[in-house]
Amino acid sequence: MQVLVCGGAGYIGSHMAKWLAAHDVAVTVLDNLSTGHRAAVRWGELVEADLLDPASLERVFAGRRFDAVMHFCARSLVGESMRLPYDYYAKNVSGSLNLLRAMQRHGVERLVF
Repeated sequence: MQVLVCGGAGYIGSHMAKWLAAHDVAVTVLDNLSTGHRAAVRWGELVEADLLDPASLERVFAGRRFDAVMHFCARSLVGESMRLPYDYYAKNVSGSLNLLRAMQRHGVERLVF
């Protein structure tokens, strides 16, 4: 099984990548490294891409086959979200829609969100 872990350079995503790898699942990590850390990606290949950039998502899916996507990319600071709500809508809603569209184009039907 091949799983794309979006946000896999962050705390939760990196722990999920570790768990998957320990259970013989092939992992590819997608992260833009805006809040994640390159050093956290120790299980699987890191592909730098951004959910707000559909072309970068297309590069991730091109030439690879994923059985499932795990989506941990999100802005999640409550105080900041109150000050910057449109930034949060863009990343968390528009970015997720971009990911769903890329998954649909490439026939990936399983999502853990």
